Amino acid sequence: ASVRAADRAAGASVTSARRGYETAQEQYEDERSSNVLSAQTALTNAESAYQKAVDSYDDTELLYDLGEVAEADLDTARTAVNDAQTAVEDAMRMLESARKASEDAVKSARDSVDTAQATRDTESQKIGIEDMKRQLEKADMYAPMSGTITSLHADKGATAQGLMFLIEAREAL
Repeated sequence: ASVRAADRAAGASVTSARRGYETAQEQYEDERSSNVLSAQTALTNAESAYQKAVDSYDDTELLYDLGEVAEADLDTARTAVNDAQTAVEDAMRMLESARKASEDAVKSARDSVDTAQATRDTESQKIGIEDMKRQLEKADMYAPMSGTITSLHADKGATAQGLMFLIEAREAL
């Protein structure tokens, strides 16, 4: 009975693990994971800021060439472009990391399903062994009378069928 309860629990564990896997898979495929979405938003914002910094630098460079702004203003604009480029690269790494984490979550969920299924399979095997033991207990043979076995027509481990042995009363021998 306890093995059957363990089998039911293992079955519930498999079902739960499958749901977790399906959810992780959906999130991975749709990239709905909040970390991925946040990283994508951060990348979009960083790219926008980079483009604004480049545009500002281009304008400042033009004004510098015309003698309208100081070299320090051009250096400041150049630093802003470099900082924005670094922010874009950081955002790209964050997005890649978030996607990797999402992939890892799917793999982990798949591993959980596999582990739960293996546990369930083990529990099922235990039930099979218990059933075989019960069948074996019922397989004892009893002679219909007392006497001596004079002829044996059965092999050990073979399926019982037909005439297996002859028993003769002791008085007849």
